[in-house]
Amino acid sequence: MQEDITPLTWLRVLKEQSTSQLTPRGTLGYRFITAALETGRLFWQTCERPLTEGEPVSGRIGWQDYSTETVIPEIQGVPEDAQVLETDPPMVVNPAAAEIGLLDGPMSAEALKLMLQAPPMTPQQIQEHLPTIESFLEQCQAPLPPSITPPTRLSETPTPTLYLAEVAPDGQFMSEPMPIIRIAFQYGDFEVPWDLADDPMKTQDEDANPVLVQRDLGLEKTWLNQLPALDALSLHELKGVFTLFERRNWFDFLAWRLPKLAEAGWDIIMDENIDIPVLEPDDWYGEAADTAESGWFDLELGITQGEQTINLVPLLLEGLSHIREDASTDDDGQLELPDHLWLHDEQSLIRVPSERVKPMLSMLLELFRDREPGTDEGRLRLSRIEAARVLGQSEMQWQNSEQLQTLGRELANFNGLDDAPVPLGFHATLRDYQQQGINWLQFLRRNHLGGILADDMGLGKTIQTLAHIWIEKAAGRLDAPALVVCPTSLLPNWRREAEHFAPGLRILTLHGSKRHQHLDQLANADLVLTSYPLITRDREHLSEHDWSIAVFDEAQNLKNPKTGISRAARAINTNQIIALTGTPMENHLGELWSLFDLILPGYLGNQQEFRTWCRNPVEKEGDNDRRQALIQRIRPFLLRRTKDQVTPELPEKTEIVRSVELKGAQRDLYETIRASMDDKVKNILAEKGMARSQIEILEALLKLRQACCDPRLINKDDAKPPHSAKLDYLLSMVDELLDEGRRILIFSQFTSMLSLIEEALTARGHDYVILTGDTKDRATPVERFQNGEVPIFLVSLKAGGVGLNLMAADCVIHYDPWWNPAVETQATDRAWRIGQDKPVFVYRLICEGTVEERMQALQQRKAALADSVYGGGEAFSGALTAEDVKALFQPIGT
Repeated sequence: MQEDITPLTWLRVLKEQSTSQLTPRGTLGYRFITAALETGRLFWQTCERPLTEGEPVSGRIGWQDYSTETVIPEIQGVPEDAQVLETDPPMVVNPAAAEIGLLDGPMSAEALKLMLQAPPMTPQQIQEHLPTIESFLEQCQAPLPPSITPPTRLSETPTPTLYLAEVAPDGQFMSEPMPIIRIAFQYGDFEVPWDLADDPMKTQDEDANPVLVQRDLGLEKTWLNQLPALDALSLHELKGVFTLFERRNWFDFLAWRLPKLAEAGWDIIMDENIDIPVLEPDDWYGEAADTAESGWFDLELGITQGEQTINLVPLLLEGLSHIREDASTDDDGQLELPDHLWLHDEQSLIRVPSERVKPMLSMLLELFRDREPGTDEGRLRLSRIEAARVLGQSEMQWQNSEQLQTLGRELANFNGLDDAPVPLGFHATLRDYQQQGINWLQFLRRNHLGGILADDMGLGKTIQTLAHIWIEKAAGRLDAPALVVCPTSLLPNWRREAEHFAPGLRILTLHGSKRHQHLDQLANADLVLTSYPLITRDREHLSEHDWSIAVFDEAQNLKNPKTGISRAARAINTNQIIALTGTPMENHLGELWSLFDLILPGYLGNQQEFRTWCRNPVEKEGDNDRRQALIQRIRPFLLRRTKDQVTPELPEKTEIVRSVELKGAQRDLYETIRASMDDKVKNILAEKGMARSQIEILEALLKLRQACCDPRLINKDDAKPPHSAKLDYLLSMVDELLDEGRRILIFSQFTSMLSLIEEALTARGHDYVILTGDTKDRATPVERFQNGEVPIFLVSLKAGGVGLNLMAADCVIHYDPWWNPAVETQATDRAWRIGQDKPVFVYRLICEGTVEERMQALQQRKAALADSVYGGGEAFSGALTAEDVKALFQPIGT
């Protein structure tokens, strides 16, 4: 609690301070006076009457001539003989009227104190301390003394200035000229040295009138912050200027720092006594020489000037640290540079057009952005691909390097590659984008390079690869077999499509427990098919053979370089590696590196180097320049086309068959049912004949089809039913299509199968709608799908095979085949109809070697079968023969 102020308290305080005169001051003095006034016994010095509270007195600060040469500030406007007290707030005592009241004026108690303590001042002293005095007077709303001319205040944006000069050698401390640098800031017509501490700076104009330069210290600091590189160049402060003792540092400053400062807005003023020899190239030369180590080249780029030859490679490498600091790329990933670069050799500056050295600089930045380069006697050692990229972007002719330069130009523009016609015997009509893919694959083969064909699912990666292999066989270059490694479930796809499109290829499938019996047939095969699980087990056998081409389908299986499968894949000895995948990168850039390490080992550096120069800057820092550099680097070796990009080249419907292999318990269940139904049908046919056996045959086929779809359709009460390979395949396919942003229709004849799919999608967290014969409100699921609320629509034949408009879909999956192609067409046309603006991809899931696959073959051979299987009895009997029925009930694999 604060103590009340009374006259006795004040006297005690004064006594403790040993004050000889009882003159109240500050806040405490003001509170004493107000408290004493209330007693009516407050007297002032010799005044006989007690003081009373008077009206506020208006006062202001003015100037009094103290003598003929000095002035002193005073309080003007108060009564004569009155005294101003230094209380807070200030008070005025008027003894003649026996009154005390507040001083009404703009000055604070602190300002009043300073004024009352101010000594007499001469005009010269006032001018010397004018900024402080003027600031004080502005706060008190007081004028300058009449004898003082107020200064002109200058407030402008500063311009930074560098003054460059040379000090002549003195023969004692300096044997050659010493360059010096002075830094200043220009405010209008007035210059402020870089190290001046005064703000504002006092100066005079041409007529000796005072001028106060109001500095922008924040902006000055911003300009100065552009100069840290000067310190890095061993600049030393010397009497307000800087000097560069080393001539190399001086030329480094002139070549790399000065142009950037000038571009940033610095005024550069160079003294005439500076002698800097400048060279302009008369001509250019470039050499690319093979090294003793295969696949490597030494590059030299230089100029001639008169009879002088200058190799620019060492100069570019020395300047790389400076280029790195400001290197940026445009929207296309191209390095941005000024029109000219200034290189130096410690004796002269060399003015070089940037376009001449830009390809080499781009490569240097890619290779040595985070590490220092090494040279071999002034040459740049690069791999064949990197050297070709430099030459391919250069307009000049390099000596002894025509093939390398041609390769470089093709790498820079592989979309303009020459056509590689597919010889007769290949049974396919190729679309334009597929022909471009074949051209690309042939270009890579011709130059002993690998690649990643990363087209969207359904655009024909398989057919492009088979065409590439067919060209090699027809040209006589398939001196060793081509090897295809794929997931086990895709082996039948590859064999079927190879037999269909390239029937002239000799195909060997290495699969199953008896596969080793066929190893002696490798030399006679054109195409060998095997699976990822088996390349690990068969690594020793596969690595013993030479392969002309190694193809890795669904190459995302190799994204982890530490797995046994990846190590086995890298052990295969082949002339060319092709990776096929619609998802070259799913989670992070490390997966992309792994694929490139497979197709072009070392091209993206080792794993740690790639993480340092690319992955961390792009993924963690969002470095767009590094991302663009990566795109430019991988662009010739990764070909990706999406469905949207090639829409003009697609037919109205792209129909794709996906084979699924039955395994384990599901395969055993199918075979058990097949054998039982085969015996039953044989007996019925013997008893009734074909015409009267339709229902029994259909029932038997239905059981087999259900076993293909999901064993739970056969026996719902089985506590541990066999796993469904087709359902697993569907779910992985749906995941991939959703990642591509697709909208999917899934059709099945069996509503019970749709229920099982529904459960699986729910467990996976996918949103969907469903339409079956039991659906009462048909409009709601259609509307939700069409409006984009859900990406998947499950539809049964009876409920949604006709009469629906589902143009939001661009993928149709037929989970189980409908033997009548017209029925499938009607269902597909729910998505593809007038008004559809997207290509529709139609997928049919067929279990390999089963009744489903055999029915597909029958449909191709017998046109009448399309109306028979689910049509009337007469149509069925007229389309199926006893031989057909026998084929439908054959065991898997026969």
